[in-house]
Amino acid sequence: MTDFIRIFNNIMQITLASTDYGLGKISEILFWIARFVIIAVGGGVGIVKIVKGKADENPRDMNEGLTVLGAAGVVFAATFAIQAIF
Repeated sequence: MTDFIRIFNNIMQITLASTDYGLGKISEILFWIARFVIIAVGGGVGIVKIVKGKADENPRDMNEGLTVLGAAGVVFAATFAIQAIF
């Protein structure tokens, strides 16, 4: 139980310390981290699928790669709309 109280106390101290920058700055940093992960994972998988589809002359894999790349782009763009809410 004391570990929970210690963790909660640390979270509260971090929250209070971050009031200089505000929660808007913290959420902005977290959204940029999420955007980086979306582009790294979605873009990486999409590009690999496109290249593999081209190399194997398989249009299905290439189209899947384009779809994954497009979906990653849509989710990336959606993070800006979601951030505007916060």
